[in-house]
Amino acid sequence: MGDADKPTVMEAILRAALTAGGADFCDLQVHDRQEGALRIRAQHGFRPAFLSFFASITTGHPTACAKALVTRTPVLVDDVTRSPIFVGQPTLAPILDAGTRSVASYPLLDEGPQPLGVLSLHYSRPGFGRGVPELVALGAATALKHFPLDGDGPGHWYNFTL
Repeated sequence: MGDADKPTVMEAILRAALTAGGADFCDLQVHDRQEGALRIRAQHGFRPAFLSFFASITTGHPTACAKALVTRTPVLVDDVTRSPIFVGQPTLAPILDAGTRSVASYPLLDEGPQPLGVLSLHYSRPGFGRGVPELVALGAATALKHFPLDGDGPGHWYNFTL
């Protein structure tokens, strides 16, 4: 980690989410502590419409990632068309348009009071059982801890697409 830069770390997290996590597509959001929002900073597989719609998520948005941020626990949605998080909400259509049928959002935690961000693994079919996403999330949090969020804050993370 001592020689890794942010783009290298972002690429490693995305590749792990796709391979070891078994995801079809994924996104990494960094927690902007000043704004209280999650901002997508790295992703794989999403079209611009999805990235624009979900670019900045606050705790009030009906999404798995917002719930993971608030509860500081993983949020596993095995079918977005049946989940109370998404059904009847404005977030359902964009997530379906992106090809997501199930999503697993993991808060990325350090020892501090605020989460570092959220890693969301998206699957094109309902259900889970693919890969080891918990290990990917743990590795992502460990990697992000090596980049202190000092004066420039999380809003200045490198925007990365794999």
